[in-house]
Amino acid sequence: MSKLEHNNAKVNESVGISGTGIKEKTKLKDSTKFLILAVLIVILLVLIPIGYALFSNTKQENVSTHIGKIKVELVEDWPEPGQTVTVDDETGTPQEETYDEFGINKKTKTIHGHSTEELSSYVRVRLIPVIEYYVSDGEDGQWITAPVSQDKFVVNVEGDSWVRDGYYWYYKKILPGFSDTDNMNISWQVAEIPTEIASYPIRTNVRVLLEYAQTTNDMWKDLFQIDRLPAGIQTPEGGVTE
Repeated sequence: MSKLEHNNAKVNESVGISGTGIKEKTKLKDSTKFLILAVLIVILLVLIPIGYALFSNTKQENVSTHIGKIKVELVEDWPEPGQTVTVDDETGTPQEETYDEFGINKKTKTIHGHSTEELSSYVRVRLIPVIEYYVSDGEDGQWITAPVSQDKFVVNVEGDSWVRDGYYWYYKKILPGFSDTDNMNISWQVAEIPTEIASYPIRTNVRVLLEYAQTTNDMWKDLFQIDRLPAGIQTPEGGVTE
């Protein structure tokens, strides 16, 4: 073998060695990429069910918290202005009277609560007697509420389904959704008209403030601002409070 041929053989041998190294490095890189991809796939397969489970639990908690609505409206037989009603005069004789801007000589009303949503509720009402007197300048006038002490009124309540505690009357039963409370019959008399307004046209009324609260999770404590319900109130478990 000539010197030139010998040198060419060495060059070829070197090229052959270099080519083999490049192929091995390429295979190593491909294997590493495949391994990384496989690990990522395994991680995703593990995390997807966990993420789904967490998402599902969150949705279920939200649904259970916000199921249902609650609303109770006050219904009373007090007439609207312009209506004609039968009322008793001072002697107890029924008389027809039109409810005009001067009011009516009506000293009774019947009220109840009406649930317009599906959730059950506790219901209570507060009765606020008022005296108003009419002041006019000859053309325009207005009714003004007189600052009269509540002890100047005698208010009577009839209704076995209601119990008084403090300023409020509580409905003894849990009111189911889309139902009505039993009636409360209210009558009142003014024991004394203040002398400073006695010469003005007078009208009286007992305004009713109705409140309601969800029966579960002690929601009534926050809404009614009380720590306990009066004795004799139905409980969600079917008993009564003591």
